[in-house]
Amino acid sequence: MGGVPFLYSVAQHSINVWKVLLRLDPKASPKMQMHALMHDATDAYWGDLHSQAKRHIRGYQNAYKGMERMIWSKWQLDTIEPPIVKQADGIMLSTELVTLKNAAPHIQVPLDDFRIDRWSQRRAEREFFYTYSKLRQLRLDTGDFVCGKGT
Repeated sequence: MGGVPFLYSVAQHSINVWKVLLRLDPKASPKMQMHALMHDATDAYWGDLHSQAKRHIRGYQNAYKGMERMIWSKWQLDTIEPPIVKQADGIMLSTELVTLKNAAPHIQVPLDDFRIDRWSQRRAEREFFYTYSKLRQLRLDTGDFVCGKGT
């Protein structure tokens, strides 16, 4: 997220969306949790562009959605973002706007008790991959995920 007083990475945002999902549904399946964690995975390849910019780049949305479907399919996730993940992302976006930018909230009501700490890039990466590994193992253990080449 740009325009904030410190680095706020997509990895940290993704961890926070995962945490919000667990607040909305403490019994969310490992697959749903993985979807929340990986909801912005395409940005690892494309970069995190402002939504206004995305709308004005010809062909961007179709290409982005194609890459998103490919990534989600690779991780055996639904190729359409589940509504509860979209809701968690919207809540986090509103919380980020209020907390990090002192701006008006987005569509969803922000969490007034959610603290966004300053993480180093290294910590964000470490937390993301730890959570990813934990969820991947849970999915393997429950038979929800079949490990193949490159996964």
